[in-house]
Amino acid sequence: MRDLLIGVNYLHSHGLAHTELRLENVHVSPIDKHVKVGILGNAADFHDSDPSSSTEASNDERRKMMIAFDMRCVGFIMAKMVLRELMNSSTFFKFKSFLTKGNDPSCLREFLVPILSQNSPSGNIGLQMLDRHWGAGWNLLALLLATKPDKRISCLDALRHPFLCGPKWRINPSVNIIRWGLGSTAVRMAEDYIYGRHQRRRLAYFVELMEVLNPNLRTEVTSYCA
Repeated sequence: MRDLLIGVNYLHSHGLAHTELRLENVHVSPIDKHVKVGILGNAADFHDSDPSSSTEASNDERRKMMIAFDMRCVGFIMAKMVLRELMNSSTFFKFKSFLTKGNDPSCLREFLVPILSQNSPSGNIGLQMLDRHWGAGWNLLALLLATKPDKRISCLDALRHPFLCGPKWRINPSVNIIRWGLGSTAVRMAEDYIYGRHQRRRLAYFVELMEVLNPNLRTEVTSYCA
């Protein structure tokens, strides 16, 4: 979840909304095991609005609505990641219908407990995770899925939420730390894309080919180093 929020916040901080956030568009990198946000082709610019309504107020409203939409999608992803029963299409339909009807997301636990499977002798693991720290997980889920868009939590506030940053490890990060975290994630994303295993092989082949085509290059480099 933290990787997902960092990636989405990176987009938002650069004036873009993903608009197609789904679990299918999120994958785990085989290189560093971090969660990556994919399918950026549908990313929309906050300010790419109708020229007839290009006022600052309308652009700001558009930005808020697009961020709120992305955060709601993050909430659905979180729900599926923690409560695996929601991977079932019929169960997820009931879950989504509950929210679509305008019900308070803070009542999700009471709604879901009778629906979710309780076959495990130790109880439902997802429910246990959300119940920790006095229901911090349910609180975060409710904030992500809030009925009113302006009430939905932002990426940065979600990253500071007790569910993702428990009391023992909670800190008040400075702006520099946040920038470093976002920047390092962006670098990893770029490196994975450019220098993935397949790309590294192609790059090595390209270098080898250039050496063949430029036989004097290696001699020049050797003499220069000497």
